[in-house]
Amino acid sequence: MKRTHYILAVLLTLCLGLASCNSSDSEEVVLSEQCYISAFSLGQMKRVIKTKSSNGNDSTYHVAFSGALYKLLIDQRTQTISNRDSLPTGTRLEAVLATITGTGTLIYTPAADTTLWKTYSSTDSIDFTEPLLFRMYSSSGKTFRDYTLKLSVRTSEPQAYSWTRKADLRPASDENDEARLLFASSLPVVFFKDAAGKVYVEKLTSLKADAWTEQECTGLGTAAEVRTAQYFLSKFWMSCDQKLYTSDDAVAWQEANTEGITPKQLIAASETALYVATTNPDGTPAIAVSFDGNNWKLMAMEAGGFTGQPAAALAYEQDNGNRRVVLLDNVADGAAPLTVWNLLEDSGEPWVLFAQAGSNAYLLPAQQHLNIVEYDGDLVALGGRLLGGEASTALRKAYVSHDNGITWKADDELVPPTSIQGTTGAVAAASTANDIWVVAGTQVWCTRKNSLGE
Repeated sequence: MKRTHYILAVLLTLCLGLASCNSSDSEEVVLSEQCYISAFSLGQMKRVIKTKSSNGNDSTYHVAFSGALYKLLIDQRTQTISNRDSLPTGTRLEAVLATITGTGTLIYTPAADTTLWKTYSSTDSIDFTEPLLFRMYSSSGKTFRDYTLKLSVRTSEPQAYSWTRKADLRPASDENDEARLLFASSLPVVFFKDAAGKVYVEKLTSLKADAWTEQECTGLGTAAEVRTAQYFLSKFWMSCDQKLYTSDDAVAWQEANTEGITPKQLIAASETALYVATTNPDGTPAIAVSFDGNNWKLMAMEAGGFTGQPAAALAYEQDNGNRRVVLLDNVADGAAPLTVWNLLEDSGEPWVLFAQAGSNAYLLPAQQHLNIVEYDGDLVALGGRLLGGEASTALRKAYVSHDNGITWKADDELVPPTSIQGTTGAVAAASTANDIWVVAGTQVWCTRKNSLGE
């Protein structure tokens, strides 16, 4: 209380000083009763960034940035002050200069202890680690207005990813089993093929379910290619011994009609079309499309040596409404990098081969058991070991393309958990809930970019 009385005395002295400065003794001075904060900005700030040293140990360093870049919102109705955009992770709030303008005389105190009042000065640093109470007195000292200020700081980097472990799959699964993960009606479905050639399907009843339901598939031969499985027109589709099979429930399978083509490998499925690798009449590799799963026609492709055995493919819709299919093709001699084909659906244009040489310095290296997903407007490729590399290179890093597959760069933020790194047969798919799911052996993980929320 003594501190408060002192500050009030200072304010009263200021008011008397204003009155004594008037040159006319007969003219009455009327002091303003207005009191408000009109602008509030932060000065230079520091943040602590955590990293790894060259020997792999934890390390930190400091960087400075302008707090004025993070605008503070003053709500005169609720008398609160807050930052609309959270400050970066690791921001130090202990000693920060602030520029505060308004009408009146300003003091402040920690909101939790209103006995610690201080007079505001633009040259004195302020501790913003806890909520503060700012009080603006009018010139007369008779009225005041209080503002509560609290700064928010990000607890995680927006471009970083958070990983969550889901319910494990059957203990008998092996990382070398052929597998496929896809989403059907927003729920994950996993196909496995064991060493004996039997195919199993695992399902979750909800995204939060804590156990998978397993069933053995029927109607498929031992040549079933589970990694080709797709979901199209509310049915499941899969290649098997140069034929296509379909299922309503992912358990019981029947041969589909492929009259006029020989389906070498099922490639991809969009909302409106199903794509398979086949051959032209002259025997050269080609792609056929069906819009009903029954009638097929060959598609035009640019010259470029399509192998007919692509490593991965994905149909997706862009933010602008364009529907595309990207195909990552193994080159003829098995060398890296992969070749990239792209189709703009409904355009009438042929499949286009993206240049993988010359000035393009960001090519996608060939990987075994490659997966490609569309996530947050980008294409993400991750998979098994690098072609010619050790098994330990599997799931070490993901590659991201911002331009529909033309260029690819390693994403240092999207790094799978260490417990599944080195898993050579992992499979991945993106859900409609802003997650990427990864199945590696018996482990199931999902990850989300922090900027997309919880």
